[in-house]
Amino acid sequence: IVKENRSIPTVSVQVAFLGGVRFEEEAQNGINHLLAVMITKGTEHQTSLQIAKKVERMAGSLGGFSGYNSFGLSFTFLSQHAEEAFGLLTEIIKEPAFDSGEMEKRRRVILAAIQQQEDDLSRLVFKLFRKALYEKHPYRMDTLGTIESIQKLTPQDLKAYYRRIAVPENMVFTVVGDVDAQQVISTVKGGLGDLKRGMLTFPVLPQEMSLQKTRRIEVTKKKEQAHFVLGFLGTTFHQKDRYAMEVLDATLSGQGGRLFYELRDKESLAYALHFMAYPNLDSGFLGIYMGTHPDKLEKAIRRVLEELKKVKEEGFTEDEVARAKKFLIGNFEIGLQTNGAQAGQISLDELYGLGYDHFKNYPREIEKVSKEEVSRVVQKYIHLDAYAIAIIRPPAGKEE
Repeated sequence: IVKENRSIPTVSVQVAFLGGVRFEEEAQNGINHLLAVMITKGTEHQTSLQIAKKVERMAGSLGGFSGYNSFGLSFTFLSQHAEEAFGLLTEIIKEPAFDSGEMEKRRRVILAAIQQQEDDLSRLVFKLFRKALYEKHPYRMDTLGTIESIQKLTPQDLKAYYRRIAVPENMVFTVVGDVDAQQVISTVKGGLGDLKRGMLTFPVLPQEMSLQKTRRIEVTKKKEQAHFVLGFLGTTFHQKDRYAMEVLDATLSGQGGRLFYELRDKESLAYALHFMAYPNLDSGFLGIYMGTHPDKLEKAIRRVLEELKKVKEEGFTEDEVARAKKFLIGNFEIGLQTNGAQAGQISLDELYGLGYDHFKNYPREIEKVSKEEVSRVVQKYIHLDAYAIAIIRPPAGKEE
């Protein structure tokens, strides 16, 4: 996919593959993240340092990425270096080294990051929430992996997994910037045209059913605060409900939202408070995160449920919904101002089956959402007798 934009002399390329946590087994949890870190750290012909120096000379930035649904590479550089940049990117895609010495360095960094999560309570509570919400689906796992899984991964594991997913039928190659489209097409064909088709089999994933009862995970940490996430299974990228759900998110979240006003401003129950609704390739989630004082924890949970009940019973005003839609469309358009942001959006939309031009339709879809539709998704997804909740609180009683 090529989008010419001659206004500034830069080019952004994104190469994306379906993958991510969604493709992982527990024994290899974190392989996509490790792959994203390793992919730019040497090829069969160049070391990590040689690649870094070349990228620096192009005034560029090059890095791997991975998440819940995908894995890939992003590369931004000055357009005068286009030929060299495409050559380097082709080499990285076709001949990554996955050198064992480099891998040991990166492994240590990832293991340290996993251990640090134990002290980052706001991140840890989301990790616990995913476990409470998803019983079977890979989304229950963390993108970084576990100490056990990361310790066991070998360069051979990375090579085998990469060979499996980095095949042309699973690849979207997107270029946005100061380029000539025909020239890009012939360059990419010249560099990647001989890539062998693979035998990619997509994982058959268990679909999560809506919760039938409340699931609760609670841990104690010797910290001064309490944190919780309370939420529900959400929608997918492909369901129409996602647009009404995003309007719901914008209505309830942020400092202008009613949850913030009721629970933080009026009652001082929270020092951190967010409502979020994340669609995903399979069912995402919606919910509320709160950081609060341990003495206020039970009241905070009760008040969140009461506010959600009020939302279910009363719905929203035309003004609240109009404001939320304006905010979403404005933010979306601001977010697409760079070539890199456009390459990322176009690439993943195409990869996930929404179509490369989905970004043109998004504002229209948001504009169409009515307050009745927002109320409908509230009734459909928010069930106050069956939710997932993860809680972190200090141990009971005073320490000696």
